[in-house]
Amino acid sequence: MIRTLTLFVVMLMALGSQFVAPVALGFDHGSGTPEAGHDELNGTPMAGHDEMSMTGTGATFMVIQNAGAEDDILLSGKTDVAQVVEIHEMADDNGVMVMRPLADGLTIPAGSEEVLEPGGYHVMLIGLTEDLTNGMTYELTLNFAKAGEVTLPVTVRPRAELAAEATPAAPVTVGEITISDPWSRPAPATGMAEMEQMATPEATPHS
Repeated sequence: MIRTLTLFVVMLMALGSQFVAPVALGFDHGSGTPEAGHDELNGTPMAGHDEMSMTGTGATFMVIQNAGAEDDILLSGKTDVAQVVEIHEMADDNGVMVMRPLADGLTIPAGSEEVLEPGGYHVMLIGLTEDLTNGMTYELTLNFAKAGEVTLPVTVRPRAELAAEATPAAPVTVGEITISDPWSRPAPATGMAEMEQMATPEATPHS
């Protein structure tokens, strides 16, 4: 058990943020974002779940503005660089920061905006199909309740502060929704077998 948790923490460190994941707390990841592709709600593991668990994770951040007179909701997403896309939040659970999917999606208030950033709301990429390397761009399609599908290019860079050094992508607008500066940190599509080889014996003691 200690060995498994240690490997999971190493994977999370690739995201560049420090938090306690709800999986480590016994959280059922299958009860997450709508249309995320999980069948675990019905007690049946999702097809390809074993393979997905062997690969890395990443996160996407951005600013979402809603110029409409009604709220919209970010429900789900999809991309070729990950097997599953979910909408997540960081939350305080009795003094411990945990990450969890938003079962009802993320509301974008009318005439306002939501900032997706490290330590807060973010789009979680689960089961990376390739490395997210610095400078690359990948396409991410988000699904909103009212605006529908919005496809945008996401730039991979080490941190938000480097935005000024990069050529900013033009904001993407569909309906009343405008998305600005979508980005991800670099993250490896590393399997658990490779993670074990990278870990030291002291870091992964046998239980």
